[in-house]
Amino acid sequence: MCLVDCHGNFEKRKFDLVGLVDHDWQKLGKIVKICYNILANYRWEVGLKYMPITNSSASLVSKSKSLRSMKLLVLLALLLSGAASYGQRIGPDIEDYRPPFSNQNSTVAEALAAYDAGNDLESERLARKLLSRALSQRKPDMMKIVEARFILAQALGGQKRLTEAEIEYRLGLKLLEPYFPKNGISGKPDAKALATGSYGVAGAQGIALATAHQWVGYFEILLKDNLKGQGRYRESELIVSLLPVEPRRTYDSMTDQAVSSLPPIKIDPCSNSVVVLRPMTQAEAVSRDEWSNAAISHSISGDWPSAERELRKKLVLDGSIFGPDHCETAVDHRQLAQSLFQQNRWTEAEIEARKALDILDQLQAEDRQTGFVLGVLADIVTKSGQASAGEPFLRRAVSIFEQRDGRVSQAAIDARLDLAANLYAQGRLRESEEIYRSSLASGRLIDFDNDEERSLEIQEFIAYLADRQSRNSDAVRDYEKVCARRAELRSQSGRGGAVSLLESEDQAAMGSCKLRQAFAMYRLAEKGGGNIDSNGPEALLARAFEAAQLASVSPAAETLARASARIAAAQSDAGELAERYEAAIRARDESGLAPIPLWRDRYATYSRTFEERAARDRQDQEIAGIAAQLAQLAPLYWQLRTPQTLSIASLQARHGPDRILLGKDEAIVLFLVPPGNQYGLVFAISKDNMGWSRIGMTGEELAGDIAGLRAGIDSMAYGVSSEIRAQGPGYQPFDRQLAYKLYQALFGSDEIQRVIAKPKTLIIVPSGPLTTLPPGLLVTRPPQGGAGADDNPVFLRQTGWLLRDKAIALLPSVASLRTVRQLTSRRKNSQSIPLLAFTNPDFSGKGDALSSQEEPAGQSRAPGNFTSYFRNGKPSAEALRTLSPLPNTWKEGMALAAALHSSSDNVLAGTDASKAELMTRNRDGRLARVRVLEFATHGLVAGIGDDLAEPALVLAAGEEPEDWLLTASEAAALRLNADWVLLSACNTASPDLSGAEGLSGLVKSFFYAGASALLVSHWTVSDESTAKLVPMVIALGQSRRNLSRAEALREASLAILDDADEDYSHPVYWAPFTLIGDASRF
Repeated sequence: MCLVDCHGNFEKRKFDLVGLVDHDWQKLGKIVKICYNILANYRWEVGLKYMPITNSSASLVSKSKSLRSMKLLVLLALLLSGAASYGQRIGPDIEDYRPPFSNQNSTVAEALAAYDAGNDLESERLARKLLSRALSQRKPDMMKIVEARFILAQALGGQKRLTEAEIEYRLGLKLLEPYFPKNGISGKPDAKALATGSYGVAGAQGIALATAHQWVGYFEILLKDNLKGQGRYRESELIVSLLPVEPRRTYDSMTDQAVSSLPPIKIDPCSNSVVVLRPMTQAEAVSRDEWSNAAISHSISGDWPSAERELRKKLVLDGSIFGPDHCETAVDHRQLAQSLFQQNRWTEAEIEARKALDILDQLQAEDRQTGFVLGVLADIVTKSGQASAGEPFLRRAVSIFEQRDGRVSQAAIDARLDLAANLYAQGRLRESEEIYRSSLASGRLIDFDNDEERSLEIQEFIAYLADRQSRNSDAVRDYEKVCARRAELRSQSGRGGAVSLLESEDQAAMGSCKLRQAFAMYRLAEKGGGNIDSNGPEALLARAFEAAQLASVSPAAETLARASARIAAAQSDAGELAERYEAAIRARDESGLAPIPLWRDRYATYSRTFEERAARDRQDQEIAGIAAQLAQLAPLYWQLRTPQTLSIASLQARHGPDRILLGKDEAIVLFLVPPGNQYGLVFAISKDNMGWSRIGMTGEELAGDIAGLRAGIDSMAYGVSSEIRAQGPGYQPFDRQLAYKLYQALFGSDEIQRVIAKPKTLIIVPSGPLTTLPPGLLVTRPPQGGAGADDNPVFLRQTGWLLRDKAIALLPSVASLRTVRQLTSRRKNSQSIPLLAFTNPDFSGKGDALSSQEEPAGQSRAPGNFTSYFRNGKPSAEALRTLSPLPNTWKEGMALAAALHSSSDNVLAGTDASKAELMTRNRDGRLARVRVLEFATHGLVAGIGDDLAEPALVLAAGEEPEDWLLTASEAAALRLNADWVLLSACNTASPDLSGAEGLSGLVKSFFYAGASALLVSHWTVSDESTAKLVPMVIALGQSRRNLSRAEALREASLAILDDADEDYSHPVYWAPFTLIGDASRF
């Protein structure tokens, strides 16, 4: 019940808030708006104070009236922080809480006792022991498995690992489904049976059925609470119960409890004096209100000069009404100081702040306003380089707030946090850390709904402070705690209605935290590890390896995870639901209504118009309905959909399902490259060995050197600066010394060399600028002949290229190794068409038989002038008709057909090589039966040209200009089962946006479509050398059955390099292509 007394008129407005804490956010938003409008005439100050502006005077509001208004805000604050109540410990909060636990099992009793005692980790350990024991039985007892999953879910929920707990609840319900067939159950109990527990089914079947009925009730109600704790309120309401529709025992959700009491609130007037020089007129009151609101609006938008202008007007008016020495005038000076501070006008800001402090000191007002002014003044002097001068101001502010409001009050905690920041600015790290830790321990860091995010930020900074003081064990402990919570929040934002295909802030926050965690672990390992076994060097390496995987999740890795989840859903008869779900998410993103992170906008109401909120509400409702069905049919869908990690133990496994992950002649190399002036980490894992090292160059240095190396290969390649591009197409002598320098920085440490020395194949997981460079062209030993030999074919062939020693494949993530190898193993029976190749499309629109044309020597598969093919953001048919034909691509396709023993009818050319033909085959299912899919044509790069928003392949002329291009988003909508997708065009490894990370455009799209391996190019490719190289890769794999994809690409590339009849010794010819995906055998 929200009770508001407006303007002293005792007008009662009542709002029924029953159920709003759970779901009716639109209704709550309206109530908040009404309540806000009612209180709009009160001036809000940080110290919880109100002052009404009446028609007759400017007197201060009475204490009792302020209290009534404050009760409204407190109630709203409790509602707005409602999610904090979800995830509290279950048990006593549910009336008549008596799950059917086993009475005779001592391990069950121990697990429950540990949970009741708050020892969730021990309860989890025992629950997993119970689950493992139950699953290993020859004839598993379903009820024991259900019981173990329930106890495990409780323990995970107690640790706030809600997404993991959700999976256990859903798997438990999945096990219980057979007891409740959709067409009814034998001996279905009536209401009396439900009430008494006598189910009318004889013997053990009756006992099992009765137990199942009991378990379902608990699983369903706690699953609902779990979803609410993740902010997935609509989905919680859409859970379809397994139980019959007859009356049954109900369980009140522990979150469906009304607010029964409000804490006492202190209201302090602005000052002890209410003396004014003269009354305020109605017109002045209106103007004052307008200036205040305008100042707030400008400050929110960052327009501080405009905010300053409005505040100066208000200061002049208040001086004439209240006088120059009044508390209200002091507030004006303080607000003006803040606006000047934001404009870096520190001297002026300090003058205004000191005016405010002088007034309050003259009034002897050691109250909240004095504390606020002291904080502003401290910020100003600290920012101007006098941090030590700001410390006394902050200590006085802390003293004021602690004496007036208590040590754990919000104002006191905020003042202490400011003091901690000041001490950090002075370099007094230990004192700063101690204050941060004590403030965090108070448990009251923020009002309303942002408390957890600020708490996590402080925890992360505490870990950073410990690391800065070389207390590496403490830093590792703190980072692991906060990063685990960030990973949980990222997992929550990747489920149900919270999902967005756009980059989420939760993902960015988790990645940043995991990056710092990995580096803290490396620094501790460098010192020999900590004092406990879990902090030994090998244990630290193992945990840091998994942290590094989450620190940099590429777009292609996310896409591959979604593809894996979609395939898994199809195996659970939920494939169509998964397609509808992804389409609905995509539609909401494209409409500009993607969800705002839960911690920032819990009710999806801020910064939205009414129409936007209504449109998003309709989309959210649709998505929630699909998500609820999908989760019920495929409980593991969202776990698979979010990129996971692979442990070193899994990669080195020699038995069980993980034994196929890493071959005995393979090593996986993971690079973690941070931006800017930071050094990265490299991890190397083989079947028998493991190691890690610091990368020998900063992220900024790597980016600069790689860009320089690429510019020398192809001035028109994606990512090359506009200045170099303006010089025109072509390549320069290859800088072998720079390639050797990069190799030394990336692979040269003894730790990494020890791991990669024996394996024949390197599976590389790059990040940052490394995604734009084929690793095979790095040089492993000092080049001979000096810089003058960098364009000499003899010296180039004698150079120690990395590709001479190792076959190489790239993966978007470590975990995608499992995905691509599982995909490959499942597909053999569904591939009845060996090849489909789109070659030499007819760009003229005349229908000429282009396959027999001769092509001039030196032709490339890149458009001559990117910008000329678009007009106002759309493809120009007139310009696209000028693209040069590519007859060698048809020869390439025919060579592929011969290698794969495929009919030449599957090599499409001319007008047949069209987007329309591709889409027809996609719709009728023929495309899904293709083993090798090739596109040999021109490629267009995102951000090059007139507003090309995403990379594309050019196919045969169509009726509309858009029909000529297969864009990355259209490629993602294809349905493939291909072992290989050969993107035999220029720059097909380019990103989906200008300036984005490589391997994020066509690569991620074809992975999502279902490919398990791609051959992509990093620059403009020669039509002649490519027509030889690509078919040779496939032919080698077909003729030598034990040859892997990576080895076939290596041998074909070296054959081009070593061809004495042609001068293809420069890397521009033999090194453009990279294998992305499964490196294993054909």
